[in-house]
Amino acid sequence: MTRDDFEFWIFVMSDRLEEFSSYLPPAISSTLDYSPSSLSVLERWLLDKYTCTNEILKESEKSILDMSARYFGQTIRKRLSGKWNIDLTNPSNAYYRLPVIEKDGSLIACPVTLVTACLDRRTGDFIEGVSESLNDKCCT
Repeated sequence: MTRDDFEFWIFVMSDRLEEFSSYLPPAISSTLDYSPSSLSVLERWLLDKYTCTNEILKESEKSILDMSARYFGQTIRKRLSGKWNIDLTNPSNAYYRLPVIEKDGSLIACPVTLVTACLDRRTGDFIEGVSESLNDKCCT
């Protein structure tokens, strides 16, 4: 991935999220309003769809992983006034080549890892809890 690839990834954000909304069942897509509670709605849908993390990591599910991460990331970014970024220079960084949300130059979250973590933990409210915790940390 290059910086131009990442910039294009950002550029098509709204198109990909619209595509995701069209893909999801109407009962799910109608609740996706970038609120904290919408994070749990999407997370529960992912838990119903995937029994383990390895399933969403398959090549055939790459698009769902990307679109889910985009939605989770945009929700957190909007709530905390963060911005998207990517590290393309430090291979030893745990989030190397993964889009992350930052605020004031500090890492807030890596949405792709949030998706895989929620599938691993299987609580149904993991990402909403992370979002609330980040809100408390960043905004108090």
